[in-house]
Amino acid sequence: MFELPGVKLEMRNKSDKHQWLYFIKNAHKEEEDDIMVNYSIPEIHQAYFLLKQFSQDEETRLHAEARQLAIMTEKISIANAEKKGEERGLKMGEKQGQKSGKLLVAKNLMQKGMSIDIAIVTQLDIEDLNAF
Repeated sequence: MFELPGVKLEMRNKSDKHQWLYFIKNAHKEEEDDIMVNYSIPEIHQAYFLLKQFSQDEETRLHAEARQLAIMTEKISIANAEKKGEERGLKMGEKQGQKSGKLLVAKNLMQKGMSIDIAIVTQLDIEDLNAF
């Protein structure tokens, strides 16, 4: 159960918003007759009957709980997969950036007349350096 402190127990303000908030806060205390009289929104009537059905039928309630658990599990799995993907992307980008930096240094050194031996210092493949 959760609290909605800004919503009063009285139904003085009968806007759709207040009716929904009042229903959410008090549905567990409401009687069927009161629902039909106090609420003008047909969807609230439907919500009440569904809530009543779910709470009375244990199999339906367990199915709904299992579905909620599956949805939460899927959201967590997706979030974890996204995080791993971002981490992998960052690592790949970092490695590519390091290699690009080494290639730039090697290119500049080769333009200054240094030999292909810079492959040893930069730990680059000779094929990469021959591209210059």
